[in-house]
Amino acid sequence: EDASLDAVCMSWVIRNVGDRNEVYAEILRVLQPGGGFLCLDTSRPSFAPLRWATALHLRGTMPLIVRGVGGDMEAYRYLTESTAKFPMKRPLADEMEAAGFEVERIKSFAVGCIAAHIARKPGGTTPE
Repeated sequence: EDASLDAVCMSWVIRNVGDRNEVYAEILRVLQPGGGFLCLDTSRPSFAPLRWATALHLRGTMPLIVRGVGGDMEAYRYLTESTAKFPMKRPLADEMEAAGFEVERIKSFAVGCIAAHIARKPGGTTPE
């Protein structure tokens, strides 16, 4: 229902949808005014040397490890390619704000390879 949720949390989802703006609109529809939105997904480090090192790791070292342990190379290739195409932290926050959210915080993990975007729907009071 409209305005029926206090919060929406998604992990490893938004990078995999076809139309992020459509998803944002749906989340805004179901959130109560002031409701929270937490989005956790892959990212890339802001610091260029770290970004280059992680790209080298994703495209060089990790495929060797995946092959060595008999992992699913196609799934791994998808992770690498989708992460490379996914917006970095600030552009993703800008995209959320353009969709109507108020981004309150961006928290990086794993030297910037993972990011949590903490946002809310405008209006109302922020839920506890």
